[in-house]
Amino acid sequence: MTAAPVLSSRNLAVRYGSQTVLQGFDLQVAPGEIVAVLGASGVGKSSLLRILAGLQPAGAGEVQLKGQRLTRPHPAMAFAFQTPSLLPWLNVERNVAFGLDFRHQPALDPAERRRRVAQVLAEVGLEGQGRRFPAQLSGGMAQRAALARSFARQPEVLLLDEPFSALDEVRRSEMQTLLLALLQRHQTAVVLITHDIDEALLLADRVVLLGRPAHETSARQLREWTLDLPRPRAAHSEQLSRLRTEVLRCLFEVQQGNWAASPEGPPQALVS
Repeated sequence: MTAAPVLSSRNLAVRYGSQTVLQGFDLQVAPGEIVAVLGASGVGKSSLLRILAGLQPAGAGEVQLKGQRLTRPHPAMAFAFQTPSLLPWLNVERNVAFGLDFRHQPALDPAERRRRVAQVLAEVGLEGQGRRFPAQLSGGMAQRAALARSFARQPEVLLLDEPFSALDEVRRSEMQTLLLALLQRHQTAVVLITHDIDEALLLADRVVLLGRPAHETSARQLREWTLDLPRPRAAHSEQLSRLRTEVLRCLFEVQQGNWAASPEGPPQALVS
């Protein structure tokens, strides 16, 4: 029996004033599933994520969380931005605990609050660093603290907006490995916005490609790939190399204006 989606959207549109940037976006995310969304700049990826989080109204369509329409931020969801966005006047412990005070977040007694913060700091490799301030952290440590802040809320859905884009290749790889370990431990569903094709292929169960077809003024879903591959994945494996080439070909066709929209919706591919 297939599990009901924890997060879904139907016919979503992203609009800036009178301009429709993205239209007809449909998505269903199963519990524990990782979905990566790829696309060139300007197709509305970050705005789409904010709509899925309930932080921004949709131009059209609706979002549902566990079968209920989502119209505002929900305690079952957490959002991580491109930058760690740590509050400089709070130490790491208090930054991690900050989200536990949000409105509609279940109340915690002080002992449970301390236990939860200590647990997630240990999980991200920052045990013993709780009294340090953001200015004393490296970029990688700051991003670990941001992940800890998200997981402290014990979300069912985590929305990630290119969270590792500012890190060097080594730190990014470390953070990707850490993220997978955290997701396996917490069984959290993820929607990941990324420009990095390799990141999408290494992390995701499903990859959705957004783009603007020829002769259209707004972007839409062009392709979707399901990756039935065990983890950890080797970036240069035959399957991923073949799929990387296919994604690049699709992106090139869109950029050259050679991609015509299909009335039947985005074609899918299965990689196993």
